Amino acid sequence: PIKVVEDYRPRVAGAEALPQTMVDPITGKEVPIAELPERMRIQLLDPKWLEQTRRAADRQKDTGLAAGDAIAENLRVMSRKRGDIFGTAEEEATQLMEEAKRRKRRDEENRVVWDGHSSTAAQ
Repeated sequence: PIKVVEDYRPRVAGAEALPQTMVDPITGKEVPIAELPERMRIQLLDPKWLEQTRRAADRQKDTGLAAGDAIAENLRVMSRKRGDIFGTAEEEATQLMEEAKRRKRRDEENRVVWDGHSSTAAQ
C-alpha cells in the first residue's frame, strides 16, 4: 500500500532567502528594503538634503582629528611615561643589563648554602 499525500509541496534544497537590504541609490548606504520607499520620498522632497548630509558627514569626520602640535605633545608625554616603547637601543641594552645584575644579586641573596651539618640540611 502506497500512501499518497494530496497537499505535498516539495522543498527546494539550498534555496536562499531574498535579501533584506538594498543599496540606496542616492546615499550609497545599505538600507532595509521596507524603509527604501519612505527614504526615497524624503530625499526627493528636499533637493538640498544630500548636500546637507554630505557637509555634516565631512564636519563629523574632522572633529575626531587632533592638530599636529597636539599629536607631538601627546607623543612627548607618552615617551616620558613609557620609556620601554620610545627608548633607544642603547637605553634598552642598559636596562637589560641592570635587570640581569638585579636578578643575579637577588638569586645570590636567596641562595641556600649548606654548612655541612646534617641538622641544617632540611632548611
